[in-house]
Amino acid sequence: MRGEDFFRQRINAYAMGILSMLKEALSGGLTREKRAPIEAKCPKCKEKLTTDMVRCPGCGTHVSSMFRIECPNCKEKNDVSAAACAKCGMSFVPKKEEEYRPPSYICPLCGYKANYYMLQCPSCGVKFI
Repeated sequence: MRGEDFFRQRINAYAMGILSMLKEALSGGLTREKRAPIEAKCPKCKEKLTTDMVRCPGCGTHVSSMFRIECPNCKEKNDVSAAACAKCGMSFVPKKEEEYRPPSYICPLCGYKANYYMLQCPSCGVKFI
């Protein structure tokens, strides 16, 4: 009987671990981008710390309670590690620069999409100004 209880507890713990991983994956926790840690000083003891630490090494205060990010859109105070505003959803992570695309022309007569260096439409012959 004692071995069965141990085995049952191990199965429950394993199942709970899988459920928590699925819950995090479905909520977007595994794919969410995190901000880079910021170096700062503790307001209480002036000890150097980074925002990815849990507690201040000098006084033991929770780092997440010391610093907040203000959303430029709605002025909501958010957690330092937040990737987006909790109220309006504005992203705090800078977007990657899009690939440069040279301008193109669309022919007004036939709708052909011509490259920027073409002087006339290769399809119908209309000259681009």
